[in-house]
Amino acid sequence: MALDVLRATKTSANNWSGVAYSPDVTFEEDGSSAHKHYACQITSIKQTGGGKPKENIVVFGNKRITLEKPQEDFEVEVEVVPTDTTWDQMLFGGTLTSGAIVSGTEYKTTGTQKRWRVIITWQDDTATEKLRWAYKDCFAVSWEPQHDGEDIVKGTIRFKLPSTDRAGVSNIIKEWRSSGSLTTLAAAHGGAEDVYVYNP
Repeated sequence: MALDVLRATKTSANNWSGVAYSPDVTFEEDGSSAHKHYACQITSIKQTGGGKPKENIVVFGNKRITLEKPQEDFEVEVEVVPTDTTWDQMLFGGTLTSGAIVSGTEYKTTGTQKRWRVIITWQDDTATEKLRWAYKDCFAVSWEPQHDGEDIVKGTIRFKLPSTDRAGVSNIIKEWRSSGSLTTLAAAHGGAEDVYVYNP
């Protein structure tokens, strides 16, 4: 893998969503048929959780039984520099207009929350080698904006998702390509980019 894939940079070729930078971070709301680029507001991304806890139970005869417990939920944490009410809407819910935040729209804590698909795509300068992380059926579980006198407004939003949905389909899909196009996401994984629909 070229190290150029795993860095933040402007590229000479567009990626799948038509922008010329890497990584491209997009958020798709269930049923909105639109993706939103927020790489230029993001300072860091972190994946945590997903542990597979196991417990050894000691029984007579100095034997042990391994108890496998359910896999823990994953969490995706994104640190951002907010410029509008985008991140509030992800937690509060509320209706987007044409898949976007519109000036003058109020987002309140009583809104209906929707699921999201988060896709992070890295590519080299020529868009040949690519790496994609896709997280589907995410719920925003917290949004913590803050501001102090010596800095700009910042915030941390956290999404939570289980490893699989109730049909046993993977909620996290990761793919690397040395060349060629990334695999089109299947309907069970929310469908192709720009058409994410929750598949209960």
